Amino acid sequence: MKKISVIAVVLCLLLVCSTAVACNPIENGIGKDGTVYIGATSVPHAEILEFAKDILLEDYNIRIEVQRVDEYSLLNPATAAGDTFANYFQHGIYLEEYNQSVAESDRLVGVCSVHVEPLGIYKGGKATGTTLQEILEKDSLVISLTNDATNQSRALRLLESLGVITVTNDKEIITAEDCDWQGHQYREINASLLGSSLADVDLAVIPGNYALLAGLKEALATEDSSVTSQYANIIAVRPENLDSDIAKALKEVLTGEEVAQFIADKYGDAVQVVK
Repeated sequence: MKKISVIAVVLCLLLVCSTAVACNPIENGIGKDGTVYIGATSVPHAEILEFAKDILLEDYNIRIEVQRVDEYSLLNPATAAGDTFANYFQHGIYLEEYNQSVAESDRLVGVCSVHVEPLGIYKGGKATGTTLQEILEKDSLVISLTNDATNQSRALRLLESLGVITVTNDKEIITAEDCDWQGHQYREINASLLGSSLADVDLAVIPGNYALLAGLKEALATEDSSVTSQYANIIAVRPENLDSDIAKALKEVLTGEEVAQFIADKYGDAVQVVK
């Protein structure tokens, strides 16, 4: 079986859309009926695309179908294979890392930056006190953070900026082992589990999208905007589609005022529009 078929089957199973795909065969991410397929993680990416769907149809005569896949490692391969026209889930640094790990024929490019999801520090069940300052008075904290390399490095930089830890290595991307934890303990877990495991820790450093999924709205502290700008979430496509009318329309709509207002109203500080 060809690679492209394997990815298509996996996506169909995950998205429960095998019947639709069979009736509307996809080529270069576009169905026979003209529907443009875009892969995205659920929150906030798919929700933003669902809001933009009507604008794209009414103003550009472009019909999109949002395919929700929360196993984000599948999304770039699906776009590279032509199962989706574009995807929306990652920042540019993640895309660069992906491109370095695959053949040139599978590489993708960014169309535009849409939003940023700042990492936040959230209170856990073992914490004493209500403010971050009060919680930090405890000598030995249990702090959870993601095991994803890029976001772990961001989490550590945030903890460093607050004086919780000291970074002992001058690498650009640091790990938990590159830090003096000053008597605190750390737990590395999957980002999707950070919210559900709050009861077992004092503090957790959680990416904005996973905080939203866990129903968390108020962080004790968040990344500064000067840090988060480099982690803007982007729309990604195959290089040959970068200058297409569809890509241009996606850029205009997703960076437009209507989408910006939707993001501000729905997500508050957890998701910030790129300006």
